[in-house]
Amino acid sequence: MPVITYNPLEGVLTIEQKEAIIQGIKKVVGEVAGEKTKKGVWVIINESPEGYFAKRVASKSPLPI
Repeated sequence: MPVITYNPLEGVLTIEQKEAIIQGIKKVVGEVAGEKTKKGVWVIINESPEGYFAKRVASKSPLPI
């Protein structure tokens, strides 16, 4: 069962937009991985307040463990 997480900013999407995103993701997974897979897809929408995201700038050193 694939689990897909989508992380938009908090308050940006309406309920209808969230449902459309979920259905769109499931449709694409079904087209790529097969209709059987589509039925088992879980889409998690984690809304985060603005400012709680960070970008990692590419560097030559590996990430710390």
